[in-house]
Amino acid sequence: MVSLARQQTAGRVGIDQAALGEPLPYPDGAFDLIVCALAIHYASDRAAAFAEFCRVPRPGAAAVVSTQHPVMDWLCKRRLLLPGHPGTDIWHTPRETSQCTSGVNRSPRLCTAATDAAFLIQKVIEPVPAETMRDRYPEDYEKLSREPGFRILRLLKPAGPAPSSPAQRS
Repeated sequence: MVSLARQQTAGRVGIDQAALGEPLPYPDGAFDLIVCALAIHYASDRAAAFAEFCRVPRPGAAAVVSTQHPVMDWLCKRRLLLPGHPGTDIWHTPRETSQCTSGVNRSPRLCTAATDAAFLIQKVIEPVPAETMRDRYPEDYEKLSREPGFRILRLLKPAGPAPSSPAQRS
């Protein structure tokens, strides 16, 4: 994906590769927006990933995190509903087949990881398929119209001091 992104942008933007859950090579408050598209469920330590996502944007900035919907996890990965039991997603591209390990996406844990990092949840979006998908991919369109496929969290880094978590108040 990094190679493809570099190809598509032809050097017009900087593309860096980093591991979710590990320290990011950027100073505090360096960004206006953080986008994590369909990748957070691959992080072995989501709390650490969200902590870094909250460290690098400026106060008042947003983070947009999309992930597979928990209903989709239930439908596709019922066998993986035990905590700590990772699954393997297989991705086919014209050049290769690759495998990625992912955990089951339990919404409360995802939201808790975000809020424990000091983000505020501004909005939760469960998108419906675009009408343009109806003719091109009718089966997928019908399925996604009945069963949500994705969930998007719009998070806000507070402009002032972060509110304390319940664990910090006790």
